[in-house]
Amino acid sequence: MKYILVIMVILAVLLAGCGGSEPLRGEPVPADKLAGIESGLNIDTYTLRDGWAVKSEAFKSVYMIAAEIDGPGLDGDGDVGLWASTSLDGGLIYAVDALAKGYSVWPVTDITPYDDGADEAKAGVKHGR
Repeated sequence: MKYILVIMVILAVLLAGCGGSEPLRGEPVPADKLAGIESGLNIDTYTLRDGWAVKSEAFKSVYMIAAEIDGPGLDGDGDVGLWASTSLDGGLIYAVDALAKGYSVWPVTDITPYDDGADEAKAGVKHGR
């Protein structure tokens, strides 16, 4: 009976490790693109870091781009803004969520934080810390 219990415990431990997380979708935002978005922040002392981009499946050519905003009043981690762009190499830039709209001058669009790729982009920022 002890052996059966030991085997069951070993199997439970092994199976618990099989649940692993899915691979992270997306890619780091190229430095030039992140600098381009940062140029539209509405206070010069604000900066962006840990940018992550995900090609949205909801649109033909839209990347959801999330990044941590740092500056006065935005201390530590957790102030992640969300933008959308038509390319990672230039392209148009739009503010998508409330943080991006509040801290940047980029125009707004019909793209929302609920569209495909938004959550994954924000998860990529958290993963990059």
